[in-house]
Amino acid sequence: MEYILSGEFVSLVPRIIIEALKDKYNDMIYRTKCSDPFRAHNVRYAQQGIKVFSEWLEEGYGFERFARYCLRPEVGFRIGDTIDRIENDKDYEPGNIRFVDQTTQNNNKSTNKYLIFPDGSRMTYSDCSKVFGISARKISKNVNKGFTDINQILEINNRNYAVQCFYIMNPYTDRPILQSQIESDDNNSFRYALDFN
Repeated sequence: MEYILSGEFVSLVPRIIIEALKDKYNDMIYRTKCSDPFRAHNVRYAQQGIKVFSEWLEEGYGFERFARYCLRPEVGFRIGDTIDRIENDKDYEPGNIRFVDQTTQNNNKSTNKYLIFPDGSRMTYSDCSKVFGISARKISKNVNKGFTDINQILEINNRNYAVQCFYIMNPYTDRPILQSQIESDDNNSFRYALDFN
């Protein structure tokens, strides 16, 4: 694919940034064109009808339009991050893409499994694994055994404390911050915070 870039754009943006954005652009295009039936995500994209914003696909300056959008501060492009659709059932389009680390990307998959806590909040198995010190595989096994009590699933009773979890939103980033109140048997308590940036 040939990219046409204006002289102004080339003079303002370092070559390393342009090359990194080309990789993200090509990845986005490849994912939405179900050309490889052996890649499961391509089939899911085709079934969901996921597309790329038409102005980003136009011959000529489509890539530059995409790159200019990605370089806006609110989109958060950083070399090494992955392109992520904020809402999985929507297209790659302005307002629905961001750049995030691989962990955040993995937590935004439509195939994720979640634990629902008594207060209605939810966490992916992998996030529970980090917070509660039990492997995601063990959580999955406990759910498959038919356990429904959160303390059984997370094997909390084996560690002599009870857990209550809830999410709050960070007003500056619009991203959730997990707050867990962990109460031990000896009435000592502490607060654990994990920021999903």
